[in-house]
Amino acid sequence: GEEFYKQNFQHLGKYVGETQSKISGSPSSIMYVWNELDSTCEIALAFPIDGLKKVEKIGYEFISIKEQKAIFAKCYGGYEKIGEAHEKIDAYTKEKGLKVGLVIEEYANDATSVPENEIQTNIYYLIEE
Repeated sequence: GEEFYKQNFQHLGKYVGETQSKISGSPSSIMYVWNELDSTCEIALAFPIDGLKKVEKIGYEFISIKEQKAIFAKCYGGYEKIGEAHEKIDAYTKEKGLKVGLVIEEYANDATSVPENEIQTNIYYLIEE
């Protein structure tokens, strides 16, 4: 939950500093697999980076995501609202017959410093051509 994100974003931010790279946007998570049956997922926490300078370290890797079409939603509110947004986007992609690749959540503000109804999460469903 929340502690997983907090702890791992802190470690990741420290690592980015060690690479002497510049964080160029909000922290994000990249979902590779979402298993609705047991509510588990394969996820990578990430920061967008400018001026990439690789430093090898076990447990970290640089991911490059190609520019592609996406379904985008700006969501305000806590975890329940994010879940509702995902359900609506998922239903839309199925209705339109779109093949979804990666799913990205971008955390546009600090959930610990704003009221719950102001928490902003940008959701991207990358569409495979």
